[in-house]
Amino acid sequence: MKMESKPSVNQTAPQVSNRSLRGAVVFLGFFCGFLLVGLIGLGVYNIVSIHTSAAKRSSIKVHLQTRTDQISNLTADRDQLNTRIIDVMEEVERLKSETKKVCPSTWELLSGRCYFFSTQRKSWTDSRSDCRSQGGDLVIINNIEEQRIMWTPTHIEYWIGLSDSEQEGVWKWVDGSALTLRLWYPNQPNDYNGGQDCGISNYDNWNDLSCNEERHYVCEKPLILYEQF
Repeated sequence: MKMESKPSVNQTAPQVSNRSLRGAVVFLGFFCGFLLVGLIGLGVYNIVSIHTSAAKRSSIKVHLQTRTDQISNLTADRDQLNTRIIDVMEEVERLKSETKKVCPSTWELLSGRCYFFSTQRKSWTDSRSDCRSQGGDLVIINNIEEQRIMWTPTHIEYWIGLSDSEQEGVWKWVDGSALTLRLWYPNQPNDYNGGQDCGISNYDNWNDLSCNEERHYVCEKPLILYEQF
């Protein structure tokens, strides 16, 4: 009886190893392909990112340059403004040096104020109207010194800006201020026979008199600026 021979293990082993090797090669090929695609994609992403970052840096650089230019312009405007202010201040000082405070030719300068001593006699109301037409008003006496500097032998008695015509016994100056300084003669004001509602200065003291009486008067106003040419 003839026995069939069986293939040995050593004869079949190379066939199995070749199939496995081909599979591994195919797998590695696909893996390398995917890896290559991934690397290409990553490279493209990096290139795009680099270009985007460069564009952003360029935009930021332009923005910073614009801001720098704006700051430079503001600095220049500030310097021009400072120069203009200095010029204006110098012009003001120049104008001050070319002006002086004076009184009109018919007025007298006494203790920094302008006074007009009338040569005509008028009622209290007409006297005040004349003072106001010249830019002043009947004199307001604030202290004894002002009372005395206005007195001269030719200006003995004159109307002052004092009356109680609005309310009897309530004396006020023409600017509406209340009477604080009181230089009345003894027993004055007495409203003798009624209707004595206006104040008059006589030497160093005051008296009340009918506003219709005609007397000299004194006007008062501040100094005015006069330009020298």
